Amino acid sequence: MWTCSRPCGGLALGGKLTTAAAEQSRVDYLALAEALEAPLFTCDGKPAGNAHNADVQVFPRS
Repeated sequence: MWTCSRPCGGLALGGKLTTAAAEQSRVDYLALAEALEAPLFTCDGKPAGNAHNADVQVFPRS
């Protein structure tokens, strides 16, 4: 599981997903980006200690 500087970031802030569902979604997105050999773009922060080789591009929140 990955962690970042903003737990669950935007996935849970809108109240649409539970914390657990948001965490699972991020893991799924990371695995998908790795499988497709495509970059993962996020503003939630770079994963810490992940075992995936996905290219994660972090953009600041506006």
